[in-house]
Amino acid sequence: MIALAECARNVACTGAKPIGATDCLNFGSPMNPEIMWQFSQAVDGISAACVALEAPITGGNVSLYNQTGDAAIFPTPMIGVVGLFENVENAVPSFFQDAGHILLLLGDDLGEIGGSEYLKTIHGHDAGLPPKLDLKKEKALIDALRELADKRLVKSAHDISEGGLAIALAECSLDKNLGCAVDIKTALRPDFALFSESQSRVILSVSPENRDAVTALVKKQGVPCEAIGVTGGGSIAVVINGKLTLDAAVEKFVTLHETSFEKTLFPG
Repeated sequence: MIALAECARNVACTGAKPIGATDCLNFGSPMNPEIMWQFSQAVDGISAACVALEAPITGGNVSLYNQTGDAAIFPTPMIGVVGLFENVENAVPSFFQDAGHILLLLGDDLGEIGGSEYLKTIHGHDAGLPPKLDLKKEKALIDALRELADKRLVKSAHDISEGGLAIALAECSLDKNLGCAVDIKTALRPDFALFSESQSRVILSVSPENRDAVTALVKKQGVPCEAIGVTGGGSIAVVINGKLTLDAAVEKFVTLHETSFEKTLFPG
């Protein structure tokens, strides 16, 4: 369910309408009742998301018995969503475009790190409940993103998913080596605020003159909206409850992004 919602959200961030989906469902042996339960739950979740987000499955495949001995792979449903542009001139980039743009955070952060990249990478745990997903909220967000694009009110839009807010901000900076300054007030722990993978969230950058129009539009759709910072500079700086929590040069993110695949294949 989350995989399909994220794909549809990514399509909507560009301004396109999600219109169809495909899947590849990879699981262990269905002779194992636990694996069969995983498969059944995944199909039910994908089905519910397809109906709610109006993106039907047009085709796909299933791959079972993916295991070594009795050790099965993690349940791995792979999803792709295709979108339609009525006017390609309205396409919205995912990267920051210029300094001085206002950063707006859409959606609620519930401090969910179960099954997150943060928990796995930093703490070595593949555990915890996954984030909750409210399909009505997701649909409202998708509709708002498409309307914003149609009215050309935003400069960039990027979803928050794997890695949470911190990784999304870093990804937004890659194309033009353009950083940002973020100031957040929250009841969450700083690491939760940075790396929570709560769903139905997006970072927008908007010109100052469009800030009020964007805020009014998304709130009319019932989507929470908060100004959290401004684009500019050569680093990603995040202040949480008055304390500088993250300050890293964009150049470091660019280097990691451009060399990580090679280093994974050839660690020596």
